[in-house]
Amino acid sequence: TPITVGQFSGSYAKQYTYDLAGNRTSLQVSTDSTVQNISYTYDVLNRLATVSALPPSSIKNILYGKSQNPKLLTIKLICDGLDITLGQFFSTPEFDGLEQELE
Repeated sequence: TPITVGQFSGSYAKQYTYDLAGNRTSLQVSTDSTVQNISYTYDVLNRLATVSALPPSSIKNILYGKSQNPKLLTIKLICDGLDITLGQFFSTPEFDGLEQELE
């Protein structure tokens, strides 16, 4: 039987489901106007195999440079799947070291 836990704050809610090995199998994020479902699968060694809020082709295109300017929504979906914020995603030496484009 899967285990379900949740976090609720006003109109925003996150609900997680875990398998018996303790692996997260799904995340549902709800707001007043949207519901987003993210699923996770694992290999036989319990290593994360997929996070699917986006088609695998979208991730592949970003990783291999075919999509050099992904939309913010795409980055947000990746962050949601990894359970990190946009701030955490962009807080890296690579982004912090970028020069100001406009002066």
